[in-house]
Amino acid sequence: MTFRRPLIRGAASLLAAVGCAAGLAGCNVIGTAAVVLKGPPTTDAAYSLQKARPTVVFIDDRSSRLPRRTLRLAIANEAGDVLLKKGVLTQVVDPTAGVQASAGEEAGAPLDLVTLCRNARAEVMIYATVKQFTLTTDGQTIQPMARLRVKVIDTAGETGRVWPSDVEGYELVVAPGASAATPPRTPAEFVKAQEKLGEDVGLALAQLFFEHESRPHISSK
Repeated sequence: MTFRRPLIRGAASLLAAVGCAAGLAGCNVIGTAAVVLKGPPTTDAAYSLQKARPTVVFIDDRSSRLPRRTLRLAIANEAGDVLLKKGVLTQVVDPTAGVQASAGEEAGAPLDLVTLCRNARAEVMIYATVKQFTLTTDGQTIQPMARLRVKVIDTAGETGRVWPSDVEGYELVVAPGASAATPPRTPAEFVKAQEKLGEDVGLALAQLFFEHESRPHISSK
């Protein structure tokens, strides 16, 4: 999908004037010609959220793919902030509420997602399970990549999950691409690189829910 910029009248008028100056027969300019410039390609929202309903973003990392627990909240906060700034939502529940609601879960008996959503004092939950989160795959180059499975849970629904139809969830892959820079060496460098990838993941997660400029390093299905 593409969007169109406002008509550029000045350029078209200039072209018409040049044609007249060159002596073209019957040069009568009626109205103003328009030059339409195409903008960058855009991607539609994968799912439309209900703007006014209290919504919480919950990042599930049962398999400990994230190197630090704080990244769960960092990703969720970034996604929530973007959804608020873009006007997609007007009420975003602090993601800490979701983490606290899941604190009493037993390893073999996790809370069902509807209960988890209600315990977080939300009506809707953007639930994302982390499947992969890495800065490098070969130890030589920076190749950050994250892979998540995303679902939308609605406490008002009969089954809870309202999107997508695939029971496994919607796959979101974020891969900013290889970098010529050397991999992080110090703890501070690792933290900084992890936070940058977490920020990219949070943004990509939010973008599933509104039309946005297409980004080649993000794929989903």
